[in-house]
Amino acid sequence: MIPFLFEDICPNFGFKFEGNFSATGFTAIFGPSGSGKTTLLRCFAGLHKAKKGELRINNVTWQSSDIFLPTHRRSLSFIFQEDGLLPHLNVRKNLEFALKRSTKALSQDFNKNIERFGIEHLLQRKVHLLSGGERQRVCLARALSTNPELILMDEPMSSLDEEGREELLPYLHELATNGQTPVLYISHSSQEVQILAKQIIFVSKSAVIECLDVETAIRQKKFRSGLKFFNNHSITEMDNK
Repeated sequence: MIPFLFEDICPNFGFKFEGNFSATGFTAIFGPSGSGKTTLLRCFAGLHKAKKGELRINNVTWQSSDIFLPTHRRSLSFIFQEDGLLPHLNVRKNLEFALKRSTKALSQDFNKNIERFGIEHLLQRKVHLLSGGERQRVCLARALSTNPELILMDEPMSSLDEEGREELLPYLHELATNGQTPVLYISHSSQEVQILAKQIIFVSKSAVIECLDVETAIRQKKFRSGLKFFNNHSITEMDNK
């Protein structure tokens, strides 16, 4: 498990995120809208510098009392709601562009990821000719091609229609099942979380409420009636447990 702490106290805005996540596979960040999920992800990415923070990935300190690695020095990849592919490049050149920004050399993993996500036949295709599901599969291949030590996903299926989600979900499931890189995955869908994640970080009111494995969360009915869990538990109640 990888422990983390991010704390920022301001007059008009503050948060305290403290917990841990799995060193392999998917950890879901789950909570209602406005609960602080994206802020937490930004802290992991180094896009927000919390006044107090502790994070080490593979024995490298990303943040401590006297260290703060900027985003470009963190070995991580992003997958957002919008794919961020460069429209003037075809699929192959989009993948190669990501590698140019990486300090790691082109490796066999580049071609393996092309095969893994079934995009061999798309390599010469322009981005605007791809379906939503195809675009996100390219993003998955791009994210893994740089061999990151952490992958951050912010609702990668939220912009897809039902057909696109059905197309992408098996690839995410394969990554969740067989991948060795830790993935932090924001989702509003309890179904996605239960299918993909091995652990869940429950977030509410800019704080981590609980960190549970999925089996325990299901057994304790944390997903009952959508986000009813958050309506029935205040931060104070959870702190007193």
